[in-house]
Amino acid sequence: GDLGSIDDQGRLRILGRNKDVVVSATGENIYLDDVEKKLEQIDGVSELTLFGMTDPRGGERLALAWVLASGAHVDDAQRNLQHRLLKLPAFARPAVVERVDGPLPLTATRKVKRKDVRRTVEELLAKKAETESTTTTTAMSAVRTAIATVAGVDVKKVSSSSRLPQDLGFDSLMWTELQAALEPLA
Repeated sequence: GDLGSIDDQGRLRILGRNKDVVVSATGENIYLDDVEKKLEQIDGVSELTLFGMTDPRGGERLALAWVLASGAHVDDAQRNLQHRLLKLPAFARPAVVERVDGPLPLTATRKVKRKDVRRTVEELLAKKAETESTTTTTAMSAVRTAIATVAGVDVKKVSSSSRLPQDLGFDSLMWTELQAALEPLA
């Protein structure tokens, strides 16, 4: 599982382990240890790790999990981390960056258990998606109610495919009423 390359002078350069490489959807090989070395010692970040997550386009997308240093402010740490990430080549910038509760799980040889961290980040992302879905559903329900009220129809007649002028008879005055009804939601 070790990876290496031989330079023009016949010297072997150890690049890492096969499992420590992310192959992006564009076919780019990203050596996690090399990128992590470029991200060492960021103010406000006590530890971090990189790993691959499935990319819907094929291959993997690079992900980063980080732990807030004791006594550090989240906003400052995020700003410092983003500043350092922008210094990386575009292909080596993580598509997913998540703060996790630390410390990161380690093996007996003090290496981060990337699979465990990936699982934690996937769970965090699933919870965020669920929360966003609930928030979106609640907001859409409020919008549908406002449209139905202005149009003077049952809310069941309003759907995401409703065309307000054609299906619900919206005129210029009704648009103004709808705008007033939606302002408190903004």
